[in-house]
Amino acid sequence: MQVVIAQVAASGLALDSEQGQRRIAEGFIAWLAGGASDVGAQTRAVLTSARKAGGDPLAAIRDAARAVHERTGQSAGNGSLMRTGVVGLAFLDGGAEALHRTREAARSISGLTHYDDLTADACVLWSVGVRQAVLHDTPGLWRFHGVRNAVSFLPAERRAQWTAWLDEAQAKPPHAFQPNGFVVTALQAAWSAIWHTKIPTDDPEAHFRLALHAAVRAGDDTDTVAAIAGALLGAAWGRTAIPGEWQRAIHGWPGLNADGLADLTNRITLAGD
Repeated sequence: MQVVIAQVAASGLALDSEQGQRRIAEGFIAWLAGGASDVGAQTRAVLTSARKAGGDPLAAIRDAARAVHERTGQSAGNGSLMRTGVVGLAFLDGGAEALHRTREAARSISGLTHYDDLTADACVLWSVGVRQAVLHDTPGLWRFHGVRNAVSFLPAERRAQWTAWLDEAQAKPPHAFQPNGFVVTALQAAWSAIWHTKIPTDDPEAHFRLALHAAVRAGDDTDTVAAIAGALLGAAWGRTAIPGEWQRAIHGWPGLNADGLADLTNRITLAGD
């Protein structure tokens, strides 16, 4: 699903536009119809309903997400946070306006499948964190502080709660946040893994690998927690930090290898110029 978002961003369509989000909705629905595996229950329910509804895919997917939330009262899963990292690459140029567009794109793209406000908040924090990690070559763990800075972009009534949740993640080890199918505990597990992993002075880029190991060892929904952490770690340290054997093993949908993903990333940044 993150590749779908990346392809739309690379095409030149703005992620905060109706046209761009309609293309994303089409891509999500086609991805599921094409035989996607290991799809979360909530995402599958939304996309299946949207596909059956037909018509405008953007309207259909929004309606389906709202209906699932209203029916179950539980739509704060970790799935939209898992795919949000690429949103942070779409608006690298510019100051306050680019930050605003990053925030709005993260919130609305999250809402395509996850209607709950907490999922949108989490995606704002992480997308802004990714953007800052790419743009700011600050020392040590400060390069990740875009996540904490982004709390000020959230609705005022939830800022104190998110600050407390981040503080808790910095005070406890990653495995303390189980189960982590809930978007808040998934973000806390990823943030804890990054925060508690020391950056080696002789090889700072090794932090990427070590922190991902910590994310996986958090347990429970390990692939999702690692994907969340990996987006921010990759933004901070770059491709050179990814071990060669990991890159050679990549065979992502739809058949993209590491070079293909790197090319897609480059096209996103060029499209945003």
